[in-house]
Parts: sequence; structure tokens; C-alpha cells
Amino acid sequence: RRSSDLREVSVEVIICFRDRAELLKRCVGSLLAITRWERLSVVLIDNGSTAPETEAELRRLSVDPRVRVLQNPRPFNFAALNNAGARSSRADVIVFLNNDTEIVDEDWIAVLLEEALRPEIGAVAPLLLYPDGKVQHAGAAIGLHGYAGHPFAGCSPAADTPFGRAD
Repeated sequence: RRSSDLREVSVEVIICFRDRAELLKRCVGSLLAITRWERLSVVLIDNGSTAPETEAELRRLSVDPRVRVLQNPRPFNFAALNNAGARSSRADVIVFLNNDTEIVDEDWIAVLLEEALRPEIGAVAPLLLYPDGKVQHAGAAIGLHGYAGHPFAGCSPAADTPFGRAD
């Protein structure tokens, strides 16, 4: 797509989880409250939660028409859970988001889409920061650590490195 019709792109965020209602509340709460994207939907893949707090949080989140909950109590397999969510999606773009993340930038989807929708790009990843502000990762690089790894891990986002800066 051309950047002029970027806002027409539908985006679905897939989040797999089992219990940990406090993480789900922070993650989905920040996603829905902070993200500025009109065509946003969220699918929550519940991998066999049993805690009453989680059930209550799912009832609360399900009131939002942007949120769907799918039950998938199979033995834990992160890739299979994400694939189940992806198969159920009708969105133009899928974002896989871990439940222990928190959205802090309202335009994060637009920033990712500017790269993801280029024809030569297959996947993109956001800059993830630890609570202390250091880089958790800024995507993945093939060949780092013998197979693939996270560039800039442990650095300040603004640190100059031989490969540039994470921010």
C-alpha cells in the first residue's frame, strides 16, 4: 500500500496468555487507551486460565467491541497459539504482542506500518525497553550470536554503536 492510504489498513493485535490478570490488564489497557489507530482489533488467546481474577478481567475487556477472546487450552505451544489467532484474523496486518508489554507511544502502529508495508519487508519489530530504559531489543538480526539475536540489547536507546542507534 502507498503511505497515503496507510490509515485504511486494519491491524489486529494477538496476545496469548494464561492467567496473570494484572499483566493482561496493564497490556490490553494500555493498548486500547494509548494506541491511536482507528482500525484496531485485539484477539486474546486464553491458554487455559483458571484464576477468577482472569475471568473477571476477560469479562471486563470483552465489553469493548474491538476485543475478542478465544479459548485454546492445548498444552502450551507459543507458536501454535499465535498461529490459531492468526488463522482467525481478517486484518490486513497482524501484530503479535506479549502480555507483559505496555504501550507507551500512541503512534507505535503507524511507525511499524511505515516499514511493514514496504514490499521488500516481511516482518518488523518495535523497540522494546526494560523498565530501567535500556533496550530489550530493537528487532532481530540474522547471524547475531550464531543464529539470530537482538541488536542493541542492554544499551541506552540513544547510545552510538558501530551499527547506529536503537532509537
